[in-house]
Amino acid sequence: MAVETDRKIIEKKIKQYLNILKKSNIGLKELYLFGSTNKGSIDSDSDIDIAVVVDSYKGDIVDVFFLLLKLRRNIDIRIEPHPFELKDFNDSNPFASEIIKTGKKIS
Repeated sequence: MAVETDRKIIEKKIKQYLNILKKSNIGLKELYLFGSTNKGSIDSDSDIDIAVVVDSYKGDIVDVFFLLLKLRRNIDIRIEPHPFELKDFNDSNPFASEIIKTGKKIS
């Protein structure tokens, strides 16, 4: 029961993050949940791995990453954003390929 409640809370937080990303003008194309949270092995120390796929980076990747961290701050600091440009989010990128195969597409 507690795991189901945790999952619902996490889903709500992901939707909040998605809404903020859409309003942020970063060129959001896709959002995926992956990792332990997606696999259902949630505990109090679990982070919430999110692949944030954008059309292209507006500036340096480090700046984009810090913006994604800043946007999650008021929702849940366990959200761990992983930025990708759309052109790199495909099967030729092993990390992206694993996310595409095993992750849950949110948007």
